[in-house]
Amino acid sequence: MEGELNYKQSLEKRVSKIEGIKRQEIVNLAKNLPLMPGAKKLINELKRMDYSTAIITGSFETVAKTVNKKLGVDHIIANKLVFDEKNKTTGKVTGPLREKGKKGKELKKLLSDLKITNSKCVFAVGDGANDLSMIEVADLGISFNGNSILDQHSDLIIKQKDLTKVLTKIRDKTC
Repeated sequence: MEGELNYKQSLEKRVSKIEGIKRQEIVNLAKNLPLMPGAKKLINELKRMDYSTAIITGSFETVAKTVNKKLGVDHIIANKLVFDEKNKTTGKVTGPLREKGKKGKELKKLLSDLKITNSKCVFAVGDGANDLSMIEVADLGISFNGNSILDQHSDLIIKQKDLTKVLTKIRDKTC
């Protein structure tokens, strides 16, 4: 999106195109999504290092929760597709991440809920302009195969499609 489109309008337009899809079809699709190389190792190692982990995604809770069954992340913050009484999408979306800049606010809220202060190392990994506010909240912002806008505002840039590279950067960098 390169940060030029109104995020909420773009999201609503995209979601309207999937009206009528059954919840189970979305779950089945999510079950078959491949994980980014190194994702499972990253989460396992972060947990071993006593980090709390979160997925803060502009995607949908139905997808994020299904994918998370493979990962075991501690917290998920995502938008929610609205389903009708027949468990079909209505073409509407609700949730906390429907507008630009909300990821940062949600990260701040999560940190507050978990009683994590800036005295701890908080890092965020993102790939697009919609991750900018989250990257700016973190002590260490990492652009992972990100666009140019995110790259310009991140502390670290990773261009390899392997999330274990994040581990290397975390170990090398102190907050």
